[in-house]
Amino acid sequence: MNKLALYNIGAVNIKLKKYNKTTAMIEKLLELDPNYARAYYLRECLNSVQNNMHEAIQELRSALNLDKNLINDAKTDPDLKNLRETNEFEVLLRDFEI
Repeated sequence: MNKLALYNIGAVNIKLKKYNKTTAMIEKLLELDPNYARAYYLRECLNSVQNNMHEAIQELRSALNLDKNLINDAKTDPDLKNLRETNEFEVLLRDFEI
């Protein structure tokens, strides 16, 4: 299975609140490619919906270090609603604005 398919399965599992399955997809993605930015982004989404804001910010920073274009997704992704309400998110966005 390719990386995008695994990412999409992980994202669907977040919507279904199957967080253990999402974690398994993230681990598989990072096994396939430790520099796959979307794996970190997916982990950020997972942490955000579980209200683990500190971890979510760290994962967003990792994702953006690998792919700055993900900043656009972060600004509108419904999974990141909680995260966008934090001061840390605003600070991080300023650091990575294109």
